[in-house]
Amino acid sequence: MWPLQSLQLRRLLLRYLSSSFSSPSSSQTLQTHIPVLSQNPNHLRHSQPAITTATSSHFLCLPHFSLSKPFSSSAPPTQDADQSELAQSLSSELLQDPSSDPLSVTQRLQLSFSHITPTPSLVLSVLNQSPEADRTVLGFNQWLISNRNFEHTDETLSYFVDYFGRRKDFKVTHDVIVSSGGVAGAKTFASAIDRLVRAGRPAQAVSFFEKMEKDYGLKREKDSLKLVIEKLCENGFAGNAEKMVKGLANEFFPDGYMCDLLIKGWCVDG
Repeated sequence: MWPLQSLQLRRLLLRYLSSSFSSPSSSQTLQTHIPVLSQNPNHLRHSQPAITTATSSHFLCLPHFSLSKPFSSSAPPTQDADQSELAQSLSSELLQDPSSDPLSVTQRLQLSFSHITPTPSLVLSVLNQSPEADRTVLGFNQWLISNRNFEHTDETLSYFVDYFGRRKDFKVTHDVIVSSGGVAGAKTFASAIDRLVRAGRPAQAVSFFEKMEKDYGLKREKDSLKLVIEKLCENGFAGNAEKMVKGLANEFFPDGYMCDLLIKGWCVDG
């Protein structure tokens, strides 16, 4: 009879384990039936270790089975990797023929990348990977403007101003700002002044400030004047900076910070 009792005990334990999560009284059921099968003390002496071993074994396995099923079938691809590949593909189009007409570049991008939603980080990455694209970048800019999922901001516009400023193509810089639809702001202004001064064109930087309201819709403020003075003084054009400060003294009276900038500028100039 020993094999039969072992089989009965195993069946009973399996029935208990399978119903433990659906029936709150399942443990009570096990306690009710076990004594019936173990009336004989000899049988009880032999069967108790089996009960203990089987029960412990099954309960140790329960967490494994309940947590083994994942919540999702697969992890999503990394966004950074996808964006890097996309930036390389866009850059390849721009570098394919640097002498291409910007319109043809725009058409190619519209055909191949119409499903793309450009982001500021993607725009910056493409420009950084396309230093030799020259004016084909205008086609990239036009594609962005025509993309219904993208709107230029002061930040993204400043990327193009900085790109063409590095190439000292300030005619295109002017055209890009004008065609932006009035989104130019402090970042675009800072990029334009920085590139003009670093290119050795202090007079154009001063002129940019003087015409910023008329040409670009940018408000002339004391903070923007300080930025121009700072860039001029840092790059060895203290004379231009001082002349600018004196010429605008009635509109923007120089404060201590502006005077400190001029002193620093004259020290840079020796």
